[in-house]
Amino acid sequence: MKKWQLILDYYGAWEDVDHHKIVSSDMTKALGTTTLARDTRYHSVLFDGCYQPTPHWNLTAGVRYETASSSADPAFTGYRTNIGYQAAVQWIPDLTQDARISLAYIGKTTQYTNAALDDFNRDRIELSLIYRIKAY
Repeated sequence: MKKWQLILDYYGAWEDVDHHKIVSSDMTKALGTTTLARDTRYHSVLFDGCYQPTPHWNLTAGVRYETASSSADPAFTGYRTNIGYQAAVQWIPDLTQDARISLAYIGKTTQYTNAALDDFNRDRIELSLIYRIKAY
């Protein structure tokens, strides 16, 4: 498809010892003592799409769904869910240069089933200039 690009990706990690340290960090916050989580599970699904209606304009949107848990502790089994979302419009002023101006909205919501941890949301709007310098 000349004007569309779609990406679907899955990532899963089954760890005896928490190498990612996300579950361990949350357990330390909830329990008040330094903890190294065991039998952790991470799952992540990503869907991104890009539409280019003209050579000078790109429209992108994406969603991420992530979970984290530790089957070694019942209070931390399926306890964390992240949902990330983003949308952007990108303008390419000169097709002979690798320069882009982008305006994006990016958000993230984290929800916990464990009462000792607080849910949170983060949202931002970004304006950026992207220019790749060819150094070869």
